[in-house]
Amino acid sequence: MTRDHAGVPFALDAAGQVADPALVPREGRYSCLACRETVRIRRGRKYRTHFAHLAGSRCTATGESVEHRVFKQGLCERLSLFRAFEVMLCCPVCLIKLRKKYHLLPVHEVAQEVPVGSYRADVAILGENAEVKVAFEAYYAHQVPEDKALGLTVLWFEVQVNLAALLKQAGVPLLTAVNTNLFARQPCSRCGNAAASKAQAQANVLAAKQQRLEEQAAKAAALQAAQKQEREARSAQRQKREQAEMRIYRVALPAHAQEQAVLSAFLTEHLPDIDTRLSHYTTIVAVCPGCSLQTVFFDSQHMVPTWTALVRRDTAFQPWQSVCIHCGWHGRAPSGVAFTRSAAGAVAQTETFSQMPHRAPALSAQPEGRFWWQED
Repeated sequence: MTRDHAGVPFALDAAGQVADPALVPREGRYSCLACRETVRIRRGRKYRTHFAHLAGSRCTATGESVEHRVFKQGLCERLSLFRAFEVMLCCPVCLIKLRKKYHLLPVHEVAQEVPVGSYRADVAILGENAEVKVAFEAYYAHQVPEDKALGLTVLWFEVQVNLAALLKQAGVPLLTAVNTNLFARQPCSRCGNAAASKAQAQANVLAAKQQRLEEQAAKAAALQAAQKQEREARSAQRQKREQAEMRIYRVALPAHAQEQAVLSAFLTEHLPDIDTRLSHYTTIVAVCPGCSLQTVFFDSQHMVPTWTALVRRDTAFQPWQSVCIHCGWHGRAPSGVAFTRSAAGAVAQTETFSQMPHRAPALSAQPEGRFWWQED
């Protein structure tokens, strides 16, 4: 049956019952469900057997609208006849399939297009005082809008329009529900779904998934923060332990070991090749009078090595004067701890001295303040 065809798939017989053109006699009185005009059975090769309006009819009923009407009519007839119905439904969350059977009481009546609040139900089962007990919506091509699904305050089922199955059933009608608010009244026994519609259940699933993701992100962030705090605590404990060990180490160091360490670091950084150039020299570890930093001075007997930046070339000073590497102060070597390197390569600590006597200038300065010494 195509939508552009003028025929209709079902009609009403003289008794007001739904008539299938393939099953009823050709001679008979039949009327259209939409316009109530007389229709006749037509059997053709192009289309299946159907009812057709008489010439000149202006009825605009389509196959879809007629099937929708036929389904409502047929559902009313069978509910009234068998006084019961069964419904197949599926939980939209856990997809568990359920089959429920309902029985109508003697006081119950069945009607079409029944008002339910501000909406209308396609088919409804009425109780005493015309109170709606169960509402049915016929799903053919468009599902019930969400506002109507949530606005129907009674138990309702949106059932699949399946005329072939409905008309062939010889007993209690079995309906397939595509939407319902049953779970809002009887939560799913497997997953606990209590949504009032299929769309609401799916939205709840998405919201629960989003909440789980946010909780997992929060737990991960909390775990990272805890791990960071733990690392910082361990680092603080390690630093505290190292500082305590350093205090113990410093207390246990022999006399002038700190000055010897300063000397070693100074020579490594500024004069790494001094042992290949000088076989005998004396250094003094002392506090500079200019910048108050602990540094290394060379005494006046062995001069300042001429190949280093220890010589201030822009200042005229005597070749026997000591120079500070930090601030450029120069003068007599201040009081400190002296270390002498012998020709044998051993470093011997000399006693602390104060203002060592200066030797007369046996060497002279070359131009631009560069020092030199005699090879012997």
